[in-house]
Formats: sequence, structure tokens, C-alpha cells
Amino acid sequence: MSQTAERTFVLLEHAVRSESPCGLVDLANRAGLDKSTAARLLTYLEKRGLLVRDYAKRYSVGPAMVSLAALVVRKSSLVHAAQPLLDRLRDESGETVSLHVRVGDQRVCIAGAESRHAIQRVLTVGEPVPLWLGPTGQVILAHLNDADREAVLARNVRAIGTRRELDAQVSGTRARGWLATVGGRTSGVAAASAPVFDARSVIGSITIAGPEERWTPERMTEFALRLRAAADELSTRIGGAPSLLR
Repeated sequence: MSQTAERTFVLLEHAVRSESPCGLVDLANRAGLDKSTAARLLTYLEKRGLLVRDYAKRYSVGPAMVSLAALVVRKSSLVHAAQPLLDRLRDESGETVSLHVRVGDQRVCIAGAESRHAIQRVLTVGEPVPLWLGPTGQVILAHLNDADREAVLARNVRAIGTRRELDAQVSGTRARGWLATVGGRTSGVAAASAPVFDARSVIGSITIAGPEERWTPERMTEFALRLRAAADELSTRIGGAPSLLR
């Protein structure tokens, strides 16, 4: 590996592994690089979309990195464990079912089973979406530990705006263990989501989505227990801690 490639990888690794966005000086120090070299390499990573720089000139995971991470996860044992459950939920509900994982402050669809209806919610595999938008991400956000959740919200305060409604949504979701909304992210689309856990924390969610005329609040409520059961079963299959399932 060339020296430039190695330095670039080291910078990228430090930025990705950091719990919060990092500034130029911080990353340069962690990587053992001078400021000018680090700045040049970070500019390259930013242009490739692997990192993004916020208003405070701090670097964090970019959309290209999120998409690459989703592709890797799609080939993992998680998808193999989940697919039969997704297919079963699709057949029972008649609607599109999807599996999403958290990547930083976003969530990404990595697998699913599309509805057989002519009018359906279409899967968007690999698309990064902020955690605070829609039930799929909000159910993940709700089940993060308090410190992690507050860190996510603080980093994105400008994009989120007022938190009153979001905080109420998070509180109710944590108590129920699932979340359903109509038009929560996309007009005309209704969705219900439940969290998936590994041995340490929430890692993602399963969502059932469809047209609001067909996938009504009543149907989502009736189906909630089966959705939660499937999410819990997937959590168990991947070694999820039972204490985190409720």
C-alpha cells in the first residue's frame, strides 16, 4: 500500500470510528499527520462523498460511505437471518416489508420483500435517510440509550428544528416498542416499524409500509404484535440481548 493510500485510510478510519464529528486538527493528531497533509486528504475523501463536513468544519460519515456500508451488510448473515421473516410478514400483511440498519446518524435499507399489489411501497435499498425522519428511523432513535440519542439530536439540531413533537414520539415509541405513522415521511404512505437489537444495543428496524388507503392505522395496530414478534425473533437469531427486547 502506498504511503498516501495508507494515510487516507487511517484518516477515514478515525473519522468513521469516532462517536461524534471531528475537526481537522483532531483527525490530524489522531492519524499522526501534519495539518496540511490531513487537510488535502480530507478534501479528497469529502469530494468522493466518503466524509461530509458540517457548518462547524467537522467531519463525519458521508453518503458514499453509508451506501458502501449498506452493500457490505447486505452480504452479511443478518440478511440471511432476516429474509424468511421479511417474506413471512409480506405474505401475512400483503404489504412491502423492509429491514434497515443504523449507520451513524442515518439508517439504510439493506433487504426487503415487496408487496405483490400493483400499487405498493417500493424498496429503496442503499438509500441513507436521517434517523429522525419517519417511523423506520424514529423507532431506532427511540431505543438508543439516552446519551447516544441526545448526541444524535445535538449534532443535527439545525436539520431537526423544534423537538417537542419528536421527543413525544420517541417517548411513546419506547413505551410501546413499535411505531406507526401515516404520511410520516412520504405523503400517502403509512408505515409501522419495530426495533432490532444485537447483544449491545438497537442496530436497526423492520418496517411494513403501504398506501394509507389500504395499510390503515387499524390494520397496523392489529398487526403490531406480529411485527414486534418478528423483530424480536430476528434479534434473538443474531444474539440480541433479551433484556433489550422490551
